[in-house]
Amino acid sequence: MARTSMHMTAEGLLGEVADAIDELNGRPDSSERCWLAIERYMETRSEDDLRALREAYLAVPELERQYVLGDMGSKDLPLVDLMAEPGEAMPQGPGDPSTVTEEDREEAIAYFEEVLSHRSEPRPPWRADDLEPVEAGAITLYEAVHPRGRPEDPGVAALRNEYPAEIEVGGVRYPTVVHAYWALSTADPAARERIAAAARPYDAESLARETARVENWANVRAAVMARLLRAKFAQHPRLAEILLGTGTARLHYSGAASDYWTTAGSRGRNWMGRLLELVRSSSRPIRPRKADQATEGRSATG
Repeated sequence: MARTSMHMTAEGLLGEVADAIDELNGRPDSSERCWLAIERYMETRSEDDLRALREAYLAVPELERQYVLGDMGSKDLPLVDLMAEPGEAMPQGPGDPSTVTEEDREEAIAYFEEVLSHRSEPRPPWRADDLEPVEAGAITLYEAVHPRGRPEDPGVAALRNEYPAEIEVGGVRYPTVVHAYWALSTADPAARERIAAAARPYDAESLARETARVENWANVRAAVMARLLRAKFAQHPRLAEILLGTGTARLHYSGAASDYWTTAGSRGRNWMGRLLELVRSSSRPIRPRKADQATEGRSATG
Protein backbone atom coordinates (compact mmCIF):
# COMPACT_ATOMS: atom_id res chain seq x y z
CA MET A 1 0.00 0.00 0.00
CA ALA A 2 1.49 3.32 -1.05
CA ARG A 3 1.98 5.90 1.67
CA THR A 4 -0.10 9.04 1.37
CA SER A 5 1.87 12.03 0.10
CA MET A 6 0.99 15.69 0.47
CA HIS A 7 2.43 16.47 -2.96
CA MET A 8 0.18 16.31 -6.02
CA THR A 9 1.50 13.96 -8.69
CA ALA A 10 0.49 13.81 -12.36
CA GLU A 11 -1.23 10.49 -11.62
CA GLY A 12 -3.09 12.04 -8.70
CA LEU A 13 -4.23 14.99 -10.80
CA LEU A 14 -5.55 12.66 -13.50
CA GLY A 15 -7.37 10.70 -10.82
CA GLU A 16 -9.08 13.86 -9.60
CA VAL A 17 -10.07 14.74 -13.17
CA ALA A 18 -11.53 11.23 -13.58
CA ASP A 19 -13.55 11.69 -10.39
CA ALA A 20 -14.83 15.06 -11.64
CA ILE A 21 -15.91 13.48 -14.93
CA ASP A 22 -17.77 10.71 -13.12
CA GLU A 23 -19.47 13.20 -10.81
CA LEU A 24 -20.53 15.47 -13.67
CA ASN A 25 -22.02 12.48 -15.49
CA GLY A 26 -23.88 11.15 -12.47
CA ARG A 27 -21.65 8.13 -11.89
CA PRO A 28 -19.96 6.93 -8.67
CA ASP A 29 -16.51 8.45 -8.22
CA SER A 30 -13.50 6.51 -6.90
CA SER A 31 -14.41 7.06 -3.23
CA GLU A 32 -17.97 5.86 -3.81
CA ARG A 33 -16.67 2.83 -5.69
CA CYS A 34 -14.42 2.13 -2.70
CA TRP A 35 -17.48 2.17 -0.44
CA LEU A 36 -19.17 -0.31 -2.76
CA ALA A 37 -16.11 -2.54 -2.44
CA ILE A 38 -16.23 -2.22 1.36
CA GLU A 39 -19.88 -3.27 1.39
CA ARG A 40 -19.19 -6.21 -0.85
CA TYR A 41 -16.23 -7.44 1.19
CA MET A 42 -18.14 -7.11 4.47
CA GLU A 43 -20.89 -9.19 2.92
CA THR A 44 -18.73 -11.96 1.43
CA ARG A 45 -15.39 -11.82 3.35
CA SER A 46 -13.78 -13.48 0.32
CA GLU A 47 -10.14 -13.12 -0.70
CA ASP A 48 -11.15 -11.98 -4.18
CA ASP A 49 -13.26 -9.18 -2.74
CA LEU A 50 -10.47 -8.20 -0.35
CA ARG A 51 -8.15 -7.80 -3.34
CA ALA A 52 -10.86 -5.81 -5.15
CA LEU A 53 -11.18 -3.57 -2.09
CA ARG A 54 -7.45 -2.86 -2.04
CA GLU A 55 -7.52 -2.05 -5.77
CA ALA A 56 -10.52 0.25 -5.30
CA TYR A 57 -8.75 2.10 -2.48
CA LEU A 58 -5.58 2.55 -4.51
CA ALA A 59 -7.71 3.95 -7.37
CA VAL A 60 -8.70 6.87 -5.11
CA PRO A 61 -6.47 9.92 -5.79
CA GLU A 62 -3.55 9.83 -3.38
CA LEU A 63 -4.41 13.06 -1.53
CA GLU A 64 -7.96 11.80 -0.91
CA ARG A 65 -7.01 8.45 0.63
CA GLN A 66 -7.03 9.80 4.19
CA TYR A 67 -10.70 10.79 4.01
CA VAL A 68 -12.55 8.14 2.00
CA LEU A 69 -14.55 7.20 5.12
CA GLY A 70 -15.47 10.81 5.87
CA ASP A 71 -14.33 10.26 9.45
CA MET A 72 -12.15 13.20 10.49
CA GLY A 73 -11.20 11.49 13.75
CA SER A 74 -10.10 8.06 12.57
CA LYS A 75 -9.51 9.13 8.97
CA ASP A 76 -9.02 5.94 6.91
CA LEU A 77 -7.26 3.91 9.60
CA PRO A 78 -10.19 1.47 10.05
CA LEU A 79 -10.14 0.84 6.31
CA VAL A 80 -6.38 0.30 6.31
CA ASP A 81 -6.79 -2.23 9.14
CA LEU A 82 -9.67 -3.93 7.33
CA MET A 83 -7.57 -4.41 4.20
CA ALA A 84 -4.59 -5.84 6.11
CA GLU A 85 -3.83 -9.39 7.04
CA PRO A 86 -2.86 -9.84 10.71
CA GLY A 87 0.89 -9.29 11.00
CA GLU A 88 1.07 -7.25 7.79
CA ALA A 89 2.83 -3.89 7.95
CA MET A 90 0.54 -1.17 6.65
CA PRO A 91 1.07 2.62 6.55
CA GLN A 92 -1.01 4.30 9.25
CA GLY A 93 -0.26 7.97 8.77
CA PRO A 94 3.09 9.77 9.10
CA GLY A 95 6.04 7.67 10.14
CA ASP A 96 6.87 4.03 9.60
CA PRO A 97 4.17 1.48 8.79
CA SER A 98 2.67 -0.29 11.81
CA THR A 99 1.99 -4.00 12.05
CA VAL A 100 -1.73 -4.72 12.06
CA THR A 101 -2.79 -7.12 14.80
CA GLU A 102 -5.75 -9.48 14.94
CA GLU A 103 -7.32 -7.14 17.48
CA ASP A 104 -6.89 -4.18 15.10
CA ARG A 105 -8.66 -6.07 12.36
CA GLU A 106 -11.51 -7.20 14.62
CA GLU A 107 -12.02 -3.59 15.68
CA ALA A 108 -12.09 -2.55 12.01
CA ILE A 109 -14.72 -5.17 11.21
CA ALA A 110 -16.83 -3.99 14.16
CA TYR A 111 -16.39 -0.39 12.97
CA PHE A 112 -17.76 -1.18 9.50
CA GLU A 113 -20.55 -3.38 10.81
CA GLU A 114 -21.71 -0.39 12.84
CA VAL A 115 -21.27 2.12 10.01
CA LEU A 116 -22.97 -0.04 7.38
CA SER A 117 -25.92 -0.71 9.67
CA HIS A 118 -26.77 2.99 9.38
CA ARG A 119 -26.23 3.35 5.64
CA SER A 120 -29.61 3.75 3.95
CA GLU A 121 -28.51 3.63 0.32
CA PRO A 122 -29.84 0.55 -1.51
CA ARG A 123 -27.13 -1.92 -2.42
CA PRO A 124 -26.52 -2.56 -6.11
CA PRO A 125 -27.08 -6.06 -7.49
CA TRP A 126 -23.73 -7.82 -7.12
CA ARG A 127 -22.36 -9.84 -10.00
CA ALA A 128 -19.91 -12.68 -9.82
CA ASP A 129 -17.40 -11.01 -12.13
CA ASP A 130 -18.07 -7.28 -11.69
CA LEU A 131 -17.52 -4.83 -8.87
CA GLU A 132 -20.10 -2.52 -10.40
CA PRO A 133 -23.20 -3.23 -12.50
CA VAL A 134 -22.56 -3.39 -16.23
CA GLU A 135 -22.75 0.05 -17.82
CA ALA A 136 -25.81 0.92 -19.82
CA GLY A 137 -25.66 3.15 -22.87
CA ALA A 138 -21.90 3.30 -23.32
CA ILE A 139 -20.80 4.52 -26.77
CA THR A 140 -17.68 3.17 -28.45
CA LEU A 141 -15.91 5.56 -30.82
CA TYR A 142 -14.25 3.36 -33.42
CA GLU A 143 -11.46 4.43 -35.74
CA ALA A 144 -12.74 5.86 -39.02
CA VAL A 145 -11.00 6.83 -42.26
CA HIS A 146 -12.21 9.76 -44.39
CA PRO A 147 -10.23 9.58 -47.66
CA ARG A 148 -12.67 11.91 -49.41
CA GLY A 149 -12.86 14.53 -46.69
CA ARG A 150 -15.70 15.40 -44.35
CA PRO A 151 -18.75 13.11 -44.71
CA GLU A 152 -22.18 14.75 -44.86
CA ASP A 153 -23.45 12.89 -41.79
CA PRO A 154 -20.46 11.75 -39.71
CA GLY A 155 -22.40 10.72 -36.63
CA VAL A 156 -20.24 10.03 -33.57
CA ALA A 157 -17.25 9.48 -35.87
CA ALA A 158 -16.95 13.28 -35.76
CA LEU A 159 -15.78 12.93 -32.16
CA ARG A 160 -12.65 11.12 -33.27
CA ASN A 161 -9.41 13.08 -33.34
CA GLU A 162 -8.65 12.14 -36.93
CA TYR A 163 -11.95 13.58 -38.14
CA PRO A 164 -11.19 16.37 -40.68
CA ALA A 165 -12.20 19.40 -38.63
CA GLU A 166 -9.61 22.19 -38.86
CA ILE A 167 -8.74 23.89 -35.58
CA GLU A 168 -6.74 26.99 -34.71
CA VAL A 169 -4.53 26.87 -31.62
CA GLY A 170 -1.96 29.50 -30.72
CA GLY A 171 -2.41 31.25 -34.04
CA VAL A 172 -1.64 28.08 -36.03
CA ARG A 173 -4.21 26.13 -38.03
CA TYR A 174 -4.15 22.33 -38.04
CA PRO A 175 -6.18 19.97 -40.27
CA THR A 176 -7.17 17.72 -37.34
CA VAL A 177 -6.68 17.31 -33.61
CA VAL A 178 -4.14 14.59 -34.41
CA HIS A 179 -2.00 17.03 -36.39
CA ALA A 180 -2.15 19.59 -33.57
CA TYR A 181 -1.36 17.08 -30.83
CA TRP A 182 1.73 15.66 -32.51
CA ALA A 183 2.96 19.07 -33.66
CA LEU A 184 2.78 20.38 -30.10
CA SER A 185 4.52 17.29 -28.78
CA THR A 186 7.88 18.35 -30.25
CA ALA A 187 10.02 21.36 -29.42
CA ASP A 188 11.56 21.43 -32.93
CA PRO A 189 9.91 24.35 -34.84
CA ALA A 190 10.76 22.85 -38.26
CA ALA A 191 9.30 19.50 -37.26
CA ARG A 192 6.15 21.22 -36.03
CA GLU A 193 5.63 22.80 -39.42
CA ARG A 194 6.13 19.48 -41.22
CA ILE A 195 3.71 17.70 -38.90
CA ALA A 196 1.09 20.44 -39.25
CA ALA A 197 1.34 20.21 -43.06
CA ALA A 198 1.17 16.38 -43.19
CA ALA A 199 -1.30 15.00 -45.73
CA ARG A 200 -2.99 12.61 -43.29
CA PRO A 201 -3.28 12.17 -39.50
CA TYR A 202 -1.28 8.95 -39.84
CA ASP A 203 1.52 10.87 -41.58
CA ALA A 204 1.53 13.47 -38.81
CA GLU A 205 2.06 10.76 -36.19
CA SER A 206 4.74 9.06 -38.30
CA LEU A 207 6.68 12.33 -38.60
CA ALA A 208 6.37 12.90 -34.85
CA ARG A 209 7.97 9.51 -34.15
CA GLU A 210 11.16 10.83 -35.73
CA THR A 211 11.43 13.72 -33.26
CA ALA A 212 12.00 13.95 -29.50
CA ARG A 213 9.07 14.88 -27.27
CA VAL A 214 9.04 18.16 -25.37
CA GLU A 215 10.30 18.03 -21.79
CA ASN A 216 7.83 16.52 -19.31
CA TRP A 217 5.46 15.55 -22.15
CA ALA A 218 4.04 12.54 -20.28
CA ASN A 219 2.81 14.84 -17.52
CA VAL A 220 1.36 17.59 -19.73
CA ARG A 221 -0.11 15.63 -22.65
CA ALA A 222 -3.55 15.24 -21.04
CA ALA A 223 -3.79 19.00 -20.48
CA VAL A 224 -2.69 19.64 -24.09
CA MET A 225 -5.30 17.22 -25.42
CA ALA A 226 -8.02 18.79 -23.28
CA ARG A 227 -7.13 22.20 -24.75
CA LEU A 228 -7.30 20.82 -28.30
CA LEU A 229 -10.66 19.15 -27.73
CA ARG A 230 -12.11 22.34 -26.29
CA ALA A 231 -10.85 24.23 -29.33
CA LYS A 232 -12.36 21.69 -31.72
CA PHE A 233 -15.84 21.78 -30.26
CA ALA A 234 -15.82 25.53 -29.59
CA GLN A 235 -14.84 26.23 -33.20
CA HIS A 236 -17.28 23.70 -34.70
CA PRO A 237 -20.73 24.11 -33.09
CA ARG A 238 -22.22 21.35 -35.25
CA LEU A 239 -19.70 18.89 -33.86
CA ALA A 240 -20.39 20.18 -30.35
CA GLU A 241 -24.06 19.27 -30.89
CA ILE A 242 -23.02 15.73 -31.77
CA LEU A 243 -20.95 15.52 -28.58
CA LEU A 244 -23.77 16.91 -26.45
CA GLY A 245 -26.12 14.47 -28.15
CA THR A 246 -24.33 11.57 -26.43
CA GLY A 247 -25.98 12.71 -23.18
CA THR A 248 -24.28 11.25 -20.13
CA ALA A 249 -23.18 8.00 -21.77
CA ARG A 250 -19.68 6.79 -21.00
CA LEU A 251 -17.50 7.23 -24.09
CA HIS A 252 -15.08 4.44 -24.98
CA TYR A 253 -12.36 5.56 -27.38
CA SER A 254 -11.17 2.60 -29.43
CA GLY A 255 -8.08 2.28 -31.60
CA ALA A 256 -4.50 1.14 -31.96
CA ALA A 257 -2.99 4.15 -30.22
CA SER A 258 -1.44 4.04 -26.75
CA ASP A 259 -3.40 2.21 -24.05
CA TYR A 260 -3.18 5.49 -22.14
CA TRP A 261 -5.67 7.07 -24.57
CA THR A 262 -7.79 4.15 -25.74
CA THR A 263 -9.66 1.16 -24.39
CA ALA A 264 -10.33 -2.37 -25.62
CA GLY A 265 -12.23 -4.60 -23.26
CA SER A 266 -10.49 -4.54 -19.88
CA ARG A 267 -7.28 -3.09 -21.38
CA GLY A 268 -6.54 0.60 -21.69
CA ARG A 269 -7.13 3.68 -19.54
CA ASN A 270 -9.43 5.46 -22.01
CA TRP A 271 -8.22 8.98 -21.26
CA MET A 272 -9.46 10.19 -24.63
CA GLY A 273 -12.97 9.05 -23.80
CA ARG A 274 -12.73 10.62 -20.36
CA LEU A 275 -11.57 13.97 -21.71
CA LEU A 276 -14.40 14.00 -24.25
CA GLU A 277 -16.81 13.43 -21.35
CA LEU A 278 -15.18 16.30 -19.46
CA VAL A 279 -15.52 18.68 -22.43
CA ARG A 280 -19.12 17.52 -22.90
CA SER A 281 -19.98 18.16 -19.24
CA SER A 282 -18.32 21.56 -19.14
CA SER A 283 -20.15 22.58 -22.34
CA ARG A 284 -23.62 21.43 -21.28
CA PRO A 285 -24.44 24.23 -18.79
CA ILE A 286 -23.77 27.00 -21.33
CA ARG A 287 -25.70 25.34 -24.15
CA PRO A 288 -28.80 27.50 -24.88
CA ARG A 289 -32.05 25.57 -24.86
CA LYS A 290 -34.56 26.05 -27.69
CA ALA A 291 -37.07 27.46 -25.22
CA ASP A 292 -34.52 30.03 -24.04
CA GLN A 293 -33.71 30.97 -27.62
CA ALA A 294 -37.40 31.45 -28.38
CA THR A 295 -37.79 33.66 -25.29
CA GLU A 296 -34.78 35.73 -26.31
CA GLY A 297 -36.26 36.11 -29.79
CA ARG A 298 -39.59 37.36 -28.43
CA SER A 299 -37.81 39.81 -26.14
CA ALA A 300 -35.78 41.19 -29.00
CA THR A 301 -38.81 41.70 -31.23
CA GLY A 302 -41.22 42.76 -28.47
